This record gives sequence, C-alpha cells and structure tokens, in this order.
Amino acid sequence: MIATMDPAALVKRARREAGLSQESLAARAGVTRQAVALIECRARHPSLRMLTALLAAAGVQMRVELEPLDADVRREIEARRADPEGAKDVLQVWGSLFAIDEVVCRVEGVAAAALLGAPVSVPAIDVAFADTDATYAWLADQIRSAVKVRADGADRPIDFGLPRDARPADRERDGDLVRARIAAACPDGRFLLDAWFDTLRARMTTPEEVARHVVVATSRGPISVQPLDEIVATDGDVARVLRVMREPGAPARGAPGSARGTSWAGPPEGGTS
Repeated sequence: MIATMDPAALVKRARREAGLSQESLAARAGVTRQAVALIECRARHPSLRMLTALLAAAGVQMRVELEPLDADVRREIEARRADPEGAKDVLQVWGSLFAIDEVVCRVEGVAAAALLGAPVSVPAIDVAFADTDATYAWLADQIRSAVKVRADGADRPIDFGLPRDARPADRERDGDLVRARIAAACPDGRFLLDAWFDTLRARMTTPEEVARHVVVATSRGPISVQPLDEIVATDGDVARVLRVMREPGAPARGAPGSARGTSWAGPPEGGTS
C-alpha cells in the first residue's frame, strides 16, 4: 500500500496543516529533523511505523483500506450485464407496478447503478416521477389496486378516500385529489410507495429532469434510469464500482432516451452485444 502513495506529500501536508516546523514535528515524533527533511524531499522512504508516527505527531492518522482489483470489478460488471436477471430485486418490484411504462419516471441512485450493470446490493429503490397530471392519475390507479402511499417516516398511509372502482372519466378528478393530498402530506414532494414486493422511495420533479435518462433493456422491458454520471453513492463499495464504470473507455450500458422513456437500449437480454 505504501508504494502506491506519496509519503513525502502526506508528511509535508500534515505538518503544514498542523502549523509545525520540521524541527517541531521531528521532536514530537521522536526522530531527527534531518529525517523529516529527507522524507519531505523524497530522498528517504519511511517505514510504515515511522510514517504513522510522523502523521500522529501532526495530529492525524492514516487508514489503509483493501479493495478488489479494478480488473476483478470489471469482470463482475461484465457478468452482471450478461445476466438476464441482473438486478433481480429491482426488476421484481418494477414488474409489480402495472402500467409503469405509461408514466414518465426514471430509476435513480443505487438501483439505477444496478440496472446499468453495477454488481451491488440495492438497499432501496429510488424513483423520480415527472410532476404531471398523468403521473397523479397513474398513482390514483395504483392506490385503487392496494398500493399505499406514505409520507417519509410515517407508519400509516395517506388516506385518499378514492373509490375502489372508477370510470375513465373520473381519472382526472382522482389525480387532482392525489396531487392535493400528497402536496399537503409531503411538501418536499418526497414520499414512500408501498408496492407488492417492496417500498419505493419516490419523489416528484420536473419533466425536464426525468427526461435526462438512459434506457436499459431488461427482461421486464426497457427501463429509464438516471445517467451514470449523475449517480451519487454514499457507500464506499458502491462509489468504487461507479468509479470503475466511469473510467475512460469503459463500455457503457443503455442509450439516451426520449422524455417518455421509450427508446431502446440495445439487443434483448441474451442477444448479441
């Protein structure tokens, strides 16, 4: 691990940020000033023990993390993309939402990364919906089919008071009701959608933002997902996989989609690539 870092830069930066001279740092670490000077000018390569002592003397500590080889991560990505049931958990939930292809939305976050081929587990499925009349009419249909909508952090679903059955002429009225109730319970436009197999973290946003997506061909049909360069991961392992996927020359999955998300990403799963 030491061979892949710059001890000179580490020591110099730590010393300067601590406001110490070479002599002061040396005294604190129990080494000579000459040793510090030689390390900082790259004339001497410190042992791990000495480097740790110098950094500790400057008030910081070094943490070494082991990670898979980039080549191994690339192989895992290729294997995931070749699997028709890759991101199976996401596909199962997606398939439980009837007429999902009729609403303008995109999968985001870690779930989007998984659909793009990232070999990662998906703790939650994030979906951005276009804030349109059609979206709220679709939500009304979902709610009538026993899907629940909850405010983030709430245990009980929002009571929409929708009739079990509705005529096509009532869809617009019911959509307006859903819009008003969600706006009142979720002022930030974020809510939880309890589907058949899992809970989705949903948010309302502009149609223009949802239109920024790529389309991935899956065993459940084409799915619009957040572009790779927009995905942000707080988990270190996921961030590492995303970094490898974003490398120059790395093969990409998905194709730029239309605003309704009906563009095709390539051959069906199991076909030639």
